Amino acid sequence: IDQESTWNVPMRIVSSGDESEVLITLIKPHELTDKQFNERMIEIEQVFVNMKKIIELH
Repeated sequence: IDQESTWNVPMRIVSSGDESEVLITLIKPHELTDKQFNERMIEIEQVFVNMKKIIELH
């Protein structure tokens, strides 16, 4: 996959009592190999870890 391509990842935040849940839908683009997709999953996981840290600071 070239560096200029994009990948749309729908995301929504749902209220769940005193907390919220972040939901994403991931559909593997045809251009990505399984290896590339798995690498992106690791990157996305780190984004969520960082997002959680930022949210919990406030």
